[in-house]
Amino acid sequence: MKIWTGRYHFFRGALELRTLPHPRRYTALNNLAIALKTRFEQSGQHEDLQEAISLHRGALEHLHAAHPGRSASLNNLAIALKKQFDQSGQIEYLKEAISFHQCALMLRPIPHPGRPCTLNNLAIALKHTSSS
Repeated sequence: MKIWTGRYHFFRGALELRTLPHPRRYTALNNLAIALKTRFEQSGQHEDLQEAISLHRGALEHLHAAHPGRSASLNNLAIALKKQFDQSGQIEYLKEAISFHQCALMLRPIPHPGRPCTLNNLAIALKHTSSS
């Protein structure tokens, strides 16, 4: 757990160094969000997942529609929202996750290397609609 704490602080520090209008601030936001989601999975601290979702939303605000990193950012947000649905059972999170996965899929046409992963994530989320 000690190594994890150090990594988390490095990601937070990187974000603090990439203040607006830094052109790669979205990367620091995404990296910290992924780290927080991972920490949530290890510790169960709900605040970590909430902050991860907020940071992923912030990253998307920095990416225009044609930005090459937008599809990955959409996919990351969708994964965090699906995790939130898994925890809360609130269907709104699942619907939002599905919507973001669909948007990411549109930005990943064949033969995009991330398309299979996005299709898989979307299928997993859609599977839950039949049981919700």
